[in-house]
Amino acid sequence: MRDLNTGQPYVVHRPSDDEPEVELDLGSFLVLFHGQERDSLLQLIASLLPDEEPSDSDETNVVRSPRFLSRWIPSRQN
Repeated sequence: MRDLNTGQPYVVHRPSDDEPEVELDLGSFLVLFHGQERDSLLQLIASLLPDEEPSDSDETNVVRSPRFLSRWIPSRQN
């Protein structure tokens, strides 16, 4: 999902039926959780990348946000 005010992506996650739903920023979800849901999200993100030839250089281009944001956001009640 995307926050309509900031434009930032976030994940609505419910670990199991008996646990509450939480909203996490995308980076926190990818770092903190493992399993099929995370793998599926990574596949979705990869499918959105353009099909380009890999770079011939040995350099790895890693981009990180200026700060890591990890916070639990209470579930929105509609």
